[in-house]
Amino acid sequence: MITQAYLDALRTVRYADMRDQITPGDVFALHDEFVASWYGLKIWGVQKFTGPIAHLGLLAKWGDRVIGLESVIPFVRMSPFSNVAGKGFIWLHVNREMSEPELEFALRFVSIGEYSQAEGIRVGIDLIASVAAGRGAKVQTDQDLTHAAECAKYVDITRAQSGLDFGHSYVPTETFERITMTYNVTPVCVLMEA
Repeated sequence: MITQAYLDALRTVRYADMRDQITPGDVFALHDEFVASWYGLKIWGVQKFTGPIAHLGLLAKWGDRVIGLESVIPFVRMSPFSNVAGKGFIWLHVNREMSEPELEFALRFVSIGEYSQAEGIRVGIDLIASVAAGRGAKVQTDQDLTHAAECAKYVDITRAQSGLDFGHSYVPTETFERITMTYNVTPVCVLMEA
């Protein structure tokens, strides 16, 4: 089980020292350790329901730029990763590069629009109610992925295009655990500052 103590014990590297090792399809994870702001407080609140990992996304490359692909309800956003990572992130080097068809699949959900905190909260409450009622929170098929996908669902269904099984969970901490345990991935704490 992933705990805050587990995350605190991760090996730490500087982004500048590992950036060239990122391969398209690697996963990034965020938790409140890296965000000292109003946003960090919101991440902390999300963690009360999701465990220590509050957000997941995918890493891709565009020329020499590292790009973050992340579901931020109600759409999937693509932006330079330095704009996403804040003070740092946890890197999961999955060891299976994203295929061209998988990248096309991931990009077809990218949209232009405003992040809706209200929609994110509504989806979170629905998820909590579903789990509390014993219905679980499992992804059925890739047909379920819409413009309003939850972050772990987007990562799971996108990487499934290359045959990876991340456990079909909506909960970021559960997906993180599945990646580390099933694919023998060692998470690394990455600091963005020089």
